[in-house]
Amino acid sequence: MKSRILLLFVFLHLYSVCAQQIGRPVIRYFNQKSYAAHPQNYCALQDKRGIVYVGNNDGLLEFDGLNWRLIQTANKSGIRCLCIDSSGIVFAGANNDFGFLTYDAQGNTIFQSLSQLSHDNHNDIGIVWKAVATKNAVYFLCSENIFVFDYKKLTRIAVSLMPQYGFGYQNRLYIFTENGLGVVDNNSVISIPETEWIYDNNIALPLVLSDGKIFLVGDITGLSFFDNEKSWDKPLSLSTNTDATSFIENAVPYCIIETSKHSIAIGSLSDGLLEIDPNSDKTRLLNKNNGMSDNTVIGLFSDSHNNVWALLNNGIDIILLNKPLIRTDVEDGLSGAVMAVGNLGNTQYAATYTGLMERNINETKFRQVAGIGEVCWSLLNFKNSLLVSHEFEILKITHNNISRINTGKTTYCFGRHKQFPNVVFLGQDGLSAVLFDNNNVNADIQFPEIPDTPIRKIEEGADGTLWLTSEFNGLYGIRFGNNIKDYNIEHIDTSSGLKTMLNNYVHCIGKRTIIGSPEGILEIIGSTKIHRIISPADFDSTFTNKNIGVSQLINVNDTTIWANTHIGIGQFIKRKESYVFVNTIPLGLIPDAFRIFLDDSLLWITTGEGLYSYNVNEIPDNLPFTANIRNVFINGDSVLFAGAFINSDFEQAPLSLRCQTKIPEIAYRYNNLSFEYAGFSYENPEENQYSYYLEGYEKNWHKWSFDTRKEYTNLKEGEYCFKVRCKNNYGIISNTSEYRFVILPPWYRTPLAYTLYVLASFLLIFAIVRLNSMRLRKANIRLEKIVVERTAVIANQKKEITDSIEYAARIQKSILPNNNLVEQIINDFFILNLPRDIVSGDFYWVSEQGERKYFCIADCTGHGVPGAFMSMLGVSALNQIISQNNEGPPSFILNQLRSVIIDSLHQEGKSGENADGMDIALCCYYPKSKILQYSGAHISLFLVRDCEMIEIKGNKMPVGTHILQEQGFDLHEEKLVEGDMIYLFSDGFADQFGGPSGKKYSNKQLKSLLISISKLEMAVQKERLHQELINWLKPNDKNEPYDRMDDIIIFGIRV
Repeated sequence: MKSRILLLFVFLHLYSVCAQQIGRPVIRYFNQKSYAAHPQNYCALQDKRGIVYVGNNDGLLEFDGLNWRLIQTANKSGIRCLCIDSSGIVFAGANNDFGFLTYDAQGNTIFQSLSQLSHDNHNDIGIVWKAVATKNAVYFLCSENIFVFDYKKLTRIAVSLMPQYGFGYQNRLYIFTENGLGVVDNNSVISIPETEWIYDNNIALPLVLSDGKIFLVGDITGLSFFDNEKSWDKPLSLSTNTDATSFIENAVPYCIIETSKHSIAIGSLSDGLLEIDPNSDKTRLLNKNNGMSDNTVIGLFSDSHNNVWALLNNGIDIILLNKPLIRTDVEDGLSGAVMAVGNLGNTQYAATYTGLMERNINETKFRQVAGIGEVCWSLLNFKNSLLVSHEFEILKITHNNISRINTGKTTYCFGRHKQFPNVVFLGQDGLSAVLFDNNNVNADIQFPEIPDTPIRKIEEGADGTLWLTSEFNGLYGIRFGNNIKDYNIEHIDTSSGLKTMLNNYVHCIGKRTIIGSPEGILEIIGSTKIHRIISPADFDSTFTNKNIGVSQLINVNDTTIWANTHIGIGQFIKRKESYVFVNTIPLGLIPDAFRIFLDDSLLWITTGEGLYSYNVNEIPDNLPFTANIRNVFINGDSVLFAGAFINSDFEQAPLSLRCQTKIPEIAYRYNNLSFEYAGFSYENPEENQYSYYLEGYEKNWHKWSFDTRKEYTNLKEGEYCFKVRCKNNYGIISNTSEYRFVILPPWYRTPLAYTLYVLASFLLIFAIVRLNSMRLRKANIRLEKIVVERTAVIANQKKEITDSIEYAARIQKSILPNNNLVEQIINDFFILNLPRDIVSGDFYWVSEQGERKYFCIADCTGHGVPGAFMSMLGVSALNQIISQNNEGPPSFILNQLRSVIIDSLHQEGKSGENADGMDIALCCYYPKSKILQYSGAHISLFLVRDCEMIEIKGNKMPVGTHILQEQGFDLHEEKLVEGDMIYLFSDGFADQFGGPSGKKYSNKQLKSLLISISKLEMAVQKERLHQELINWLKPNDKNEPYDRMDDIIIFGIRV
């Protein structure tokens, strides 16, 4: 029997050496329930959006990183092959059908058949085994035919034997025929000479590598590579190992790909897959015995994350090759939870719940150390030996011996102190120590001050303090003196700054003492006697302010610290002056991580399910990824958008799968929208977080959340753009995905509606104005009639009132002294009496009693009719008083006048009653002696002599009720000389508004006027005063004359 081997066609290409880690990569499995379709899968590829398509026995599966969709062909057959052209169009081959993926108006993915372009019976097509896209055409390879689609027409090429094993190379299609290797040119197959060996050796699996080289699997003796630039018929010998040879001979190789690490992965129908380094003899077999879910691998695919998808007979395995992370578990001989790992020479040891395991560092399998079958807690390298905590004893392992030290207690951890190089401290329920002095062992060093609480970690701090982590009771610090029995103990609890008493693990980081606790990162500072706890300002605030727990820290150098945290295993990397956390191995990628150990370039991680190793020198492929809006619903259930913008049109290729070319316009009644989205980061999709915002409705991005759906209700009309991005559990943020749409206004807020509103408003206004005008005309006619009638009534009433007032004026004038009487008593005088209305509240009065001549003016309360009544009362009272006492001085007369007025008006001096009365200036003149007596109430007497004015003021109280009414009026006497002018006047002239500025005339201006005219004849003075008033009342700037403010009276007498 011929043995199956490998041929490598290369151009002096060097491959990287396979990873030195021993074990298997981490694998994620999707079973039939995950994608809700047939368990059997054939092929896969990824489009430009990052969406993965899987050929399944029920049709085509579409995976966005979170959700699966099934797309079926017209005959509902399985998809056997896939390819994608340079424009991003996905082509698929099925049973008796082939075609491409297109998208309807809503973005739903649809399989569009091309087989109808063939004139042959569809049932004659058979299974389409392979699809190959070149620059100008797409080839569908069947058992006996090749269908060529040039984006316009379909051509059939009949080929016998194995066309399904063809491959695209240098933009041409090569196929295997009975004549060897052939190339398709102008819809015909041209055989390549001297390639019959390909048929003779049953070459079945071609692979074009990333650099254009070709890799083949077939039957030939030995392992060879091939240089096709020199010749197609000269394979060169290539060494191989027995694992590869055995796999190729027995496992039935069925599919092949090149991985992102430039290794070759071959899938088989019976024994999983084999990873081969073509440049060495290293191989790695992955099958159901060591991590894979099925041994039947029908297809292989490498995605944009550099992970390999194995399409299985029963599900899908995703092999996470993009992380230098390797798993070792029960398949490799480990059993039980792993607590610690360490090396002694070339032997690696693992402390587990089921005992102590060992293996050579170059071996894959662990084996149990004989006689050590119970739980082992911790390991410590100590002076060319390995200490193991095993039940109630300590094992000391050397290269050829195992010795036992009985401690009587379970030891959870070991610790060292540089002051005591021969002492190992034991963390137990309390603390003890073992002294190794040459061949003598003293295991009886005790620290009774430490209570019986589990000590989980022992670490020497930066200041020499030995710190003990109590599981339940905070921290204990031991400061030693000159010997191990000379010490002081300090207890650190919440009063010292700890946030919790549970599991505070101390780590010496350079010259700092850092605590990793369930509440985050803390730091111990202070003197050697008293310490306190602070939150370090230079560590990522997520771990100092947000209570993300940290259980372990490993200091690598000044800039890197490995950390085991509650969100994953990662690195604190110092950037500038602070440590930023990079989540290298997120929670979920490794379940239930216990502890981490750093051994040169490998970080060992112990878990409850096995042991993991991470190559810290290899940079992980934390590649960018996409976020996609997968669905947009309106009013909760109607699909507006189903995930794709493209409408595949070969005339418009290439097209962008991510560019929205048509913006939907949505009726206002559908203004409730829901968005569903997903990020293509599938390693731990439950930990993916999303941030979004609706441009046109919101101003800022929302905080990161785990929700994959967002709903907006009652959106107003306008233009909107929904934006979303994804952050995976590594902290990498995806691109921003956008969906634009327009909410149309309701019909009543459209431009047409507003136009109609304006027109309706104009019509309504016109109608209202028209109707109102008609109503007003009718009302005006009616009102004009009423006005005429009422005007006649009012005019008649006014005439009657005016007649009555004029009659009252005649009565008032008849009571006042007439000019003849005044002339008889006073020789040279004038009286300017100007009532504001028909009757006046101002009056003058004269009387002669023997040699005494009395004269006065008065200003009664009010004007018009009320004032007239008061003036008549005043004149009548004066006549009565003078008739009863014709020798009384003016002061006596005024006192008597006040009594008459108070009695006549029934004034009692109470608050709120009327205070009617009068202001008055009363004089008595003796012609022979030229003596003038004067008494006044608020009205002064003005004497002008030689162009100078003398003012004699009266009392500041009226003739009527007043608070000072019990006091009498003052009497003033003045010796007059011939030519003196006496003026008595009320305030009516001085208080009149007018002139250019509309101000009062004022007493000052009136006094100046009187002085200026005092030498003139009396009639002239009266005329000048009257004309001055007329001028003062002339029209103002608004062409309106000033109204009279009060009655005016001025009495002038020349001696």
